[in-house]
Amino acid sequence: MDKDDRIVFLLDLSEENASQIRAIVRQSPIINLKKSLMAMKKNDNVDPYYWKVSDIEGHWNNEAHKVIGKELADNMIEIIKLDKGSKKTIRN
Repeated sequence: MDKDDRIVFLLDLSEENASQIRAIVRQSPIINLKKSLMAMKKNDNVDPYYWKVSDIEGHWNNEAHKVIGKELADNMIEIIKLDKGSKKTIRN
């Protein structure tokens, strides 16, 4: 699993848990969305897990998916630019 650079890991984890995953997947690119999602909550007062329409907490809401889409696109561009064989941990 850690030798296939075609696999990209998309995470929404605390730094402690993300560090444990990094140790396992080593050379595969990792995109940890936690900082971007928490920035939504801090800067925009938008809980990325809260759905207004149903008044429940759960999977990423529409606003979070927009942030995630941009973060994923930006990171994938950077991953494509990297030379093969380099350590691929992108903006986490």
